[in-house]
Amino acid sequence: MDTGWIALALHGVVGHRPEVWGGAVPQERTPAEVRAEAGTEETRQFVRRVRRVTRRKFTPEEKVRVVLEGFRGEVRVSELCRWEGIRPNVYYAWLKDFMEAGKTRLQADTVRCAMSSSA
Repeated sequence: MDTGWIALALHGVVGHRPEVWGGAVPQERTPAEVRAEAGTEETRQFVRRVRRVTRRKFTPEEKVRVVLEGFRGEVRVSELCRWEGIRPNVYYAWLKDFMEAGKTRLQADTVRCAMSSSA
């Protein structure tokens, strides 16, 4: 039994490269293909740099506003994130920071009250 085509299918070759069925598999790429691939990689890197530079920076006040909107529960978090242009994991990171800051503040207030009542 000839299992050559099964090996080709497992490697994702079947249906994607018709030259394989003709028996001739190109070993080297043409200079045009190499240039096109290099240009594509340059484009990807450029897009990454632009996104990094133009990423929106939220102020602490904006972060608190978004977290409080999520607390209200009037809209789903996924919808809120879509409206604000953030990913849900960013929202939940802000929520965690918000809760930690509140916890720290409450602990500081408790220590302050304990210190003032003993004086």
